[in-house]
Amino acid sequence: MKTRPLMIFTVSLLAILVTACSKSPVIKPAPVPVPVINALAKVEYSGGDYDSLYYNSDLQVIKIVVHTNAVMPFDQVYTIEYDANKKVTRVVDNTGERYDYIYVNGVLGGVTHYIGNDKFDFKLYDYTNGKLTHVEEYYRPSFNTPGYEMTAEIDFEYFPDGNLKKQTMYGFTQQNRTKYKLFSTTYSDYDRKPNPTAFLDRFTYYAQLDIQKNNPGKMVGRDEMNGTDNNFEYAYTYNDFLNPLTRKTTASGGSVTTAKLYYY
Repeated sequence: MKTRPLMIFTVSLLAILVTACSKSPVIKPAPVPVPVINALAKVEYSGGDYDSLYYNSDLQVIKIVVHTNAVMPFDQVYTIEYDANKKVTRVVDNTGERYDYIYVNGVLGGVTHYIGNDKFDFKLYDYTNGKLTHVEEYYRPSFNTPGYEMTAEIDFEYFPDGNLKKQTMYGFTQQNRTKYKLFSTTYSDYDRKPNPTAFLDRFTYYAQLDIQKNNPGKMVGRDEMNGTDNNFEYAYTYNDFLNPLTRKTTASGGSVTTAKLYYY
């Protein structure tokens, strides 16, 4: 059906006249309040080192700046990319390295690490009841040596609530590839409050994996080769959202190390 220009003009003119003659005040709708999001923005460490996090409108971390306060301070900047399902697909840093994520049936199956255009190493993941329980690490023996060899395995154990209980790393002898226990880390005394650094702590190889949803109160690092332990105890303060504001670390022997500060 054809449109009649004259009719459109007449209707438009009447609308303008009615609007102009109306004495009713124009009432603007009240602004919609923007919710305050208690997202982690920065973690500060002793000596001036810090990590800064930046988000998109979906509250996904899209950039992490790792600042090192050395004699010549420098920033390592990581950019995180996502797919349409909001899963991490790639992590790229400002030194030319990147981490590509591969999914199998919607589950993270592996991460490949490139230095420049060279595939340097990769990890393969296994799950039990939806939780990451085993990782295999493969590295190139050198840049000039083709192929990859498995250099380490990592096993993960969990508490019934899903928090990481123990992480054990295994190595292989060069002579006959005999597997041996290398190092283990045991966690306990979780605080049942949100862990805001869960993404930050493991974002290169383990982004978005549910490993430590709460904050551990104790950690024991054990050198399985010589049987020595390093013990750490953590004490937190919290804000009104129950997120940590500070973390004080007491190491083996009772020495108090530097505090960790959280900003939102």
